[in-house]
Amino acid sequence: MKKKKKSGTLGTIIFLVVLVALIFGCFFLAQKKSKERAEEQAQIEAQQTEAEKLIMMDIEQRYPVTVREVLKLYNRILQCVHNEEVSDAEVKALTGQLRLLFDEEFLQNNPYDQHVDSLILEVAEYDMLDRTIAKCEIESAKSLSEWTNEKGSFASLNVTYTIMEAKSPGRVNEKFLLRRQDDGRWKIVGWERIDSAEVESK
Repeated sequence: MKKKKKSGTLGTIIFLVVLVALIFGCFFLAQKKSKERAEEQAQIEAQQTEAEKLIMMDIEQRYPVTVREVLKLYNRILQCVHNEEVSDAEVKALTGQLRLLFDEEFLQNNPYDQHVDSLILEVAEYDMLDRTIAKCEIESAKSLSEWTNEKGSFASLNVTYTIMEAKSPGRVNEKFLLRRQDDGRWKIVGWERIDSAEVESK
């Protein structure tokens, strides 16, 4: 009886050792595959142009949380449109991405086709004048102004652009107006050009 018991115990130990080995083997194999997938994805992303990255971005699922983050993404797309080599098809796709950041009031006043045509004309003008958006500076969150009225909850923040034209720099200041949506997202209502004194006074 004792011999059988030892034999049974030894068999259990061997079974457990094999099981543990299989578990660790599966774990390391899964880790290796995950690492390979991550490397492949990183390689694909490294080969993508900025326009392709922005077009593929799922803005609806990963919508910017703050006013500054909305403006950061807006200006990233804007700089891509004006600074990169983009086709008309890419401009159309990027316009679609931009429009996800806009309030319904803006969208109603600026139909998609009109918005696309306007951007394509701007791109052509930038190319003709050898103009690029060299830098985009968004004010800090401390400078954010917020208020509420019968039309909703609003916020405004200034953005300063450094525009290079024929290698000569110039600065443009704009005040952006955003409205908080029912789901809490901030969307752009519009913007206006302001003088530098208004920016410096904040």
